[in-house]
Amino acid sequence: MPAEPVRHWGNTPARVQLRCTGELKNQILDAAETAGMSVNAWLAQAVRAALAEGLPEAPPGAEVPTTASVIADYLAGRSSLGPCGRPWPCGASDPTELEGWRWCDECGIRVG
Repeated sequence: MPAEPVRHWGNTPARVQLRCTGELKNQILDAAETAGMSVNAWLAQAVRAALAEGLPEAPPGAEVPTTASVIADYLAGRSSLGPCGRPWPCGASDPTELEGWRWCDECGIRVG
């Protein structure tokens, strides 16, 4: 992740990626289908609505760890890292075999 988010001009299309569980994705698909909208249009509307009403305060300790804090914890011996650099165990703890290669389902990188 860049140190500062990249800003875009007004109505210029921009890509936003969302990683979620399969269960949540299925709920989104169902909601978009019920509304007669594409998933992209439904998500854009949901985000606009959330921005308009504001998000609740994050509970204490819910902050996303930074790359620096993950590395600092690893170097201090407080945690282990997966091949992706994320705290272990990531999805690489149970990699998928494909044509003789092992791939981390969580990170999408080859682990061996």
